[in-house]
Amino acid sequence: MLIPDLHGKTVRVSPSTFPFIDKQRLLISKYLRISPPEIFVYENFYYGAEIVGLTKPWMEISSKTISDFSPQEITFLIAQQFSHIYLHHYVLKTHSEQLLKSLQFVETTTGINLINLFGTIDGLAEAIRLVYYNWTREIAHTADFYGLLFCGKIDVAVNVIIKMIINNSELAESVNKSEYIKSNDYFSSLDGVVSFYTKLDEPLPYGPVRIAEMIKYLSLSSNKQLFNKMKATQEEI
Repeated sequence: MLIPDLHGKTVRVSPSTFPFIDKQRLLISKYLRISPPEIFVYENFYYGAEIVGLTKPWMEISSKTISDFSPQEITFLIAQQFSHIYLHHYVLKTHSEQLLKSLQFVETTTGINLINLFGTIDGLAEAIRLVYYNWTREIAHTADFYGLLFCGKIDVAVNVIIKMIINNSELAESVNKSEYIKSNDYFSSLDGVVSFYTKLDEPLPYGPVRIAEMIKYLSLSSNKQLFNKMKATQEEI
């Protein structure tokens, strides 16, 4: 979203506007030792939250997300997104997306498109895209771990993943969580060229895979200790 639109078509989170979100914004920033990014709420019928910007990144979250998500689920999303700033993911993400857009523009430029008759530029763009998608899938898992640590409950994390996929809080409540998580076994059993390239073509991991990775993360004793410590801290607030 462009800067004029950012201030003209959104509502900025502050101590008097969405105070809980502002409180979590400051708290999580303090733990991560980052300058508290501003959070802007935009109108949309879809769930969504992301970090935008390069020099001074901020977070954007849809009004539907705030309306339908519980406080703990919103905490998960804030921590998840703030981790991208803490780990500087947003820098590489922004540059990579601009590079891919530039290659798309070059493909249609008069003269240069003649070079592309042999698929040189197309092949390069596809290779970069697949490498980029592999990276975005990995950082999605990392961000999920941060969200889990700060929300303090695996059930909350599971609810967030399912809600983001199904885009309906009422329907998400009807999902059999255990059955959904077990569907990760299906993805693990897939082999063959088609399934391999289908998974490569996804910018985010499949929902059951993300949940399985969080459960695996908690199974490590060192991570479990950190999780319990963060959980106790959240309960005191």
